[in-house]
Amino acid sequence: MVRSMGQKLAEAGMAPPPAASDTPPASTTSLGAPDDIANAVLFLASDESRFVSGQKLVVDNTLTVTPAIVPS
Repeated sequence: MVRSMGQKLAEAGMAPPPAASDTPPASTTSLGAPDDIANAVLFLASDESRFVSGQKLVVDNTLTVTPAIVPS
């Protein structure tokens, strides 16, 4: 079923989303920059987030969901 849906999307000129194995894993050795937080704040302040409510937006480069080594 998934393969036939991918073929139908390709025939319609629409690319299917990449498989999880096609996307490289996020680096868990970077703590990020102030711009990373600023971009999240800008998103929440924009009209693009008008349907987002009551959620926790974690901007930590997967440090809280994966066993990570925090650089010293």
